Amino acid sequence: MSKAKGWQAVSKTISSLVPPIHQPLPLSKRDSQRLLDALKTSFRSELDRQHGPSPNPLSSPKASTTLTSASASSAEKPDVPHRPTDVHLHSILNNPLLNQASSPRRTSGIGSPYDHDKEVFQQAVAKGLMTIPRAHGFLLKIFKTAEKNTLSQSPLYVPLQGTGAGLLVLQWLKASGQHNTYSWLSNQKFSVLLLRFMIAEGLDDMVWIWLERVMKQASSVNTMHSRICSDLLIKHFIAAHTCTEGLRDAYSSVIKVESMLKKNELPLNQLGDAWSLVAWNSTVASWKHAKAPVSLFEPFVAMSIELERRLHERAHLDLYHPTDPSAELALQYFRDDDSFVKRLLSQWDPAAAPKMPPYVQRVMALGIDAANHLMSADRVREANTILDCISGIQNRIQEIVGGGSGELKPAV
Repeated sequence: MSKAKGWQAVSKTISSLVPPIHQPLPLSKRDSQRLLDALKTSFRSELDRQHGPSPNPLSSPKASTTLTSASASSAEKPDVPHRPTDVHLHSILNNPLLNQASSPRRTSGIGSPYDHDKEVFQQAVAKGLMTIPRAHGFLLKIFKTAEKNTLSQSPLYVPLQGTGAGLLVLQWLKASGQHNTYSWLSNQKFSVLLLRFMIAEGLDDMVWIWLERVMKQASSVNTMHSRICSDLLIKHFIAAHTCTEGLRDAYSSVIKVESMLKKNELPLNQLGDAWSLVAWNSTVASWKHAKAPVSLFEPFVAMSIELERRLHERAHLDLYHPTDPSAELALQYFRDDDSFVKRLLSQWDPAAAPKMPPYVQRVMALGIDAANHLMSADRVREANTILDCISGIQNRIQEIVGGGSGELKPAV
């Protein structure tokens, strides 16, 4: 009931700004700006309701200075090897399965805040009690501790490099033989978090070795298992790279993975989901990240053709070009393709799927960003073209949520 009332309020706001449909719509720049503001407010409110409120981006110089000092003070790295061979030798010499089990104890005085949890983890490994869910719980506990020890309010800026938790879990996976079967990849939350720790601790060279290995297996043996492992490892590795302040490493990793897929003569569609995730973080979630350099952004965007991604993704990326944003593809999309959104909405049943379909969310965000760009360039008439489409989508959503259509099809 509250959801219907919310959309009805949005509908009244839009109706107060836009005359009835049978009348012409020659909106002035002032009216267009008011309509754009109303659409932005209602759309962001709906996203906040579905996904929770978004924290403010740390974009001010003061926040950046605080972040830098906080990271520097917690960046005392242990003597952790970075080369794959060194990591392998280190893991043999410190095999957790060979450690003598002892009761964990809290040491008094100065020490790492992670010591007790790491002792508990090592004791469980030595007793043969460690499992993937328990290892996931251990990483979550370390993450929460690191989160408390930073001044940042965003989980993207948690300093993990000095925890040593990723190395501990990696040692256990190798000692138990699970790193060769890649069975741990089936637990997405665990694998993304582990890879995030490994990246922070400088252990991502091991991930590239895994990727090269599974790609060669998929290319030569071509089994379903090797293909699935390759798909999951690519997706989770790139997802871990998006959990950082900047997307530089995410872009460069996507470009490198594409080169590896071509080298092993594997289909590029294995990279599709990972590419789209980075594209989402570059646009809809761009407030979380620093802008990437043009030298990485443009090759990344150009991949959309080979990967056969949808026009709305490329159009949205064009609006976020670091030096030369453009709304031309967005205008083309709303002139030619907005009917797809209407067809998709006709299949949406809020009772079965309360959240707005992700594709529609993306199109709404694209429309708002494109209209905002055009308004700032005094291209009011073209902005109104996009605002008309967005208003139509908003009205259709209000009908669906309010039960106005009466002919909703089951969601597919």
